[in-house]
Amino acid sequence: MASISSLSGSSSSSSIYGNRSYNIISGLASGLDTEELISGLVQSYQQKIQSLQQKNTKYQWQQESIQSISNKLVEFQRNYASFAYSNTNLASSTFFNNAVITSTNGTYANLISASGKSSSDIVINSVKSLASAARYNGIGDGLKGNGSATGTKMENLGGEITLSKLSGSLSVKYGSSTVSLSFGERDLFVKDGQFDADAFKTAIEDQLKEQQVAVSSTTGSNSTKSAYEVLGVDVQADGSISFYDKSGGGNKVAISGATGNLADMIPNLDNVIEVGGAATRLDVSSGVTEQKNTAEYLADKSITVTLDGKSATYKLSDLIQKGQSTDDFIAALNKKLGETFGTNRVTVEKSGDALSFKTNSTGSSLSITASDSGASKVLGLGSTGISNYIDTTKTLSELGVITGDGEQELWINNVKIGAYNKDTELNTIINDINSNTEAGVNVSYSKVTNEFVFTAKDTGSGGRIEIKADGGLGEKLFGAVNPDTAGGNYSKGTDAELEVSINGAAPITLIRSSNSFDLDGMNITLNGTFEAKNDAEKVTFTNKSDADTIVDAVKKMVEDFNTIIKEVKSAYSDMPLQQANGSSYEPLTDEDMADMSETAIKNYEEKAKTGILFMDSDLSSLYNELRNAITSAGADSATLKSIGISTAYSDGLTTLTFDEKAFREALESDPDKVQEAFTKSTDRGAATNGLMASITNVIDRFASTTGDTKGILIEKAGSKYSPSAALDNTLLNKMQDVEEEISKWQDKMSNQVDYYTNKFTQLEMLINQMNSQSSALSGLMGG
Repeated sequence: MASISSLSGSSSSSSIYGNRSYNIISGLASGLDTEELISGLVQSYQQKIQSLQQKNTKYQWQQESIQSISNKLVEFQRNYASFAYSNTNLASSTFFNNAVITSTNGTYANLISASGKSSSDIVINSVKSLASAARYNGIGDGLKGNGSATGTKMENLGGEITLSKLSGSLSVKYGSSTVSLSFGERDLFVKDGQFDADAFKTAIEDQLKEQQVAVSSTTGSNSTKSAYEVLGVDVQADGSISFYDKSGGGNKVAISGATGNLADMIPNLDNVIEVGGAATRLDVSSGVTEQKNTAEYLADKSITVTLDGKSATYKLSDLIQKGQSTDDFIAALNKKLGETFGTNRVTVEKSGDALSFKTNSTGSSLSITASDSGASKVLGLGSTGISNYIDTTKTLSELGVITGDGEQELWINNVKIGAYNKDTELNTIINDINSNTEAGVNVSYSKVTNEFVFTAKDTGSGGRIEIKADGGLGEKLFGAVNPDTAGGNYSKGTDAELEVSINGAAPITLIRSSNSFDLDGMNITLNGTFEAKNDAEKVTFTNKSDADTIVDAVKKMVEDFNTIIKEVKSAYSDMPLQQANGSSYEPLTDEDMADMSETAIKNYEEKAKTGILFMDSDLSSLYNELRNAITSAGADSATLKSIGISTAYSDGLTTLTFDEKAFREALESDPDKVQEAFTKSTDRGAATNGLMASITNVIDRFASTTGDTKGILIEKAGSKYSPSAALDNTLLNKMQDVEEEISKWQDKMSNQVDYYTNKFTQLEMLINQMNSQSSALSGLMGG
């Protein structure tokens, strides 16, 4: 039907328009189906493109088929000839030596364990000492306590306390990030009775240092920085607060919200947030603090006492009444503690102006915390509570070790662990010590003994722990220790000493720094000391092959090898299939697949892929070399047959066979013979290669994934195991060449479509003109 058409093609080969678009008048005047006509005129181009696409599909199928084989070869090599990827390296004597069951014999056999197989006859006559690590227990004067949990000065519980009108939070938006600033009821910013602008600014900056914000770079990428690095603040005595971008990056800064008492201190807060201002003024005219009765303030708060993991929480409203003294509070609390933990298990008393909690049990751990920071400060419990042990989550400032600014270095065993300041948590230092391989020590803290326990990472007399008595951070935290003059809290490392007889020779004394060591291939572990007085008490060793481990590995190797050699033989010897009409199965085109189900497409392509590598010379060579690798002649063939390894031939295919019964008998009677049949190699001085060397030499030739020149199949088709070859191989290069040729033919076809489209459009226009002229003449002549 004649129509006006807008013709735009897809990238499919079925379209004559490629990726170009056309707007033409299609047969409106002439009645011609121009699209059909043009398609017929460029049909030869379409057929050429289609043929090239089918050619590329065949290359892709060939690549996939070859990669399937090469991948299996690589995996075989890794599974059975490499300890880097597997623990079943049949090409190494280590596998066979380790795959043994080693038994200890003698009266003191329970004091020694062993694994592996030794080439020598070993007898252990005595173990005089075991290896031990140097050890130090101690704590520095900077952390020593009196065994009690003692707080700092507390408020007068019978009077009034001063609270901040600036408690609450303030949210500041910086670019796409929001920083939250929080202030407690007991955070007082007062100096000489007036608002202390400098103290408030410092409190804000301290919180900025602990938060991160997103920062955009000039390249458009994002990173994070400390809010303190980029966000500045200015506070004036009149209450004016200004936030600004001090990085110079032009990020928008705005106050986006406030809560609590702090919100009440900002006049016209809603307007500040609405306009997105980064500056505001606190109403400090009537002061920034207020008074409140202490008992009333504490009424809705609580304290928690934990003894040896058992916790009890007490409401302060039950312990403190308005007008009561501190002594009344202590008496009420002691009564509660007795009811919870038992009489005098935990007691509290007044120590000067502070509370001091004690336990009557040696080695008990005790901690006291409050429900919020305000109550904690009123009761003198610090910001995070108090305990009779070291809270390693606290900072060095909270622990009283570092109070001023600056850093202090920590040295152990003449190795610098790091430099730390008042804000460093003790846990951070402990982790740094344990992760430092050069210092060579581990440290932990015991709540029971209230001591740090240092242990040298290596056993033996060479291990040492040294913290110099120089008044430095190490001595403050852990105490000083000199391994050459240390007393009872330091134990030197010791070596293991044993007497052995090797191959019947006279006994010799061995010194080892570890309790586990190698003796002529056997790994021995000492578990205790003894002195044998006769042969029956001496420790000897017997080895028996772990048949199951070796059998399982060999059986799986044979199965995997046969899978590979069958696939190789089938790939190059299977002939391509033919359809009923005698034509070959060519890759399907888009038009072919349009009317087919997924199952039909899959079945067709399976037939089309058959014989895709028929008569491939590389695969033929691979099969012949694999067959030769397993069909050794002479003594090697006889040895393999005697241990149950032989070959079978059927339908033109040679495979490996495995007689498990014969193999187990060989392992039992002559394990060394079995090992040699698999592991010997001319590279290691043998006259001929064993089974594994014969196979892996072939795999190296065809599927090596390393070196400048890869294996034959890897060079040909690439591999996921060789990234460089995956991007540069023979078949891939062929496919890229065909793609370029397809692109050229598509351009040629498009040019022809352009030409014919233009001609047909001109024809339509001429016919239209003629029709118009004919109509005009007809009108002049009266109809």
